[in-house]
Amino acid sequence: MTSHDRSRIALVALPTLIAFGLFADAFSQRNHFVQDSEQRQQVERLIQQTLKSLESQQNIPEGRKAAVPEDAVEESQFLNYVRGTARANEVEILRWSANPRLPAGPPGGPPPPAALAEISPISGLLEVVGPYRSVLAFARTLEQNDRLLNFSSVAWTRPDARDKVRLSMIVTRYVVKAPTPPAPAATPVVPAH
Repeated sequence: MTSHDRSRIALVALPTLIAFGLFADAFSQRNHFVQDSEQRQQVERLIQQTLKSLESQQNIPEGRKAAVPEDAVEESQFLNYVRGTARANEVEILRWSANPRLPAGPPGGPPPPAALAEISPISGLLEVVGPYRSVLAFARTLEQNDRLLNFSSVAWTRPDARDKVRLSMIVTRYVVKAPTPPAPAATPVVPAH
């Protein structure tokens, strides 16, 4: 093979190799673009699912009450519900202490809107102890109650017993001031004859 033949082969082979390299690079970039597009679509689907989930959690289910009428038996009914739930989930209530009622709205701030003026929060410290799964089931059962309950200052601790946990939290429930019953109509007294 002569040097002239090698030059001709190089003139043909070199552009072919360059074209093949450019084609391989373009193909690789296309594959990366397709993978990136698929990943982006998966992330967008996940975001949409998360948004739908959050939206469904924020909707108040039918039959759920934000507040119940305040009457003489409201607190005892609530505590009986908590005791029954604790018994059903095999946890022990260590403490329930009611906190003093706070005025509606922030201190020194504007009064609450008229729709909220009649609603009062009632909170209390609740401490329970038991096996982790039982305490978790207890908390979830309270959370799924048909009444709106807020949990704050939630603390999980492990007491000396290794197989038990303690859950301490402030539970806030809401009541609506019961309307005052109308005064009975005065009936005229008819003197006896």
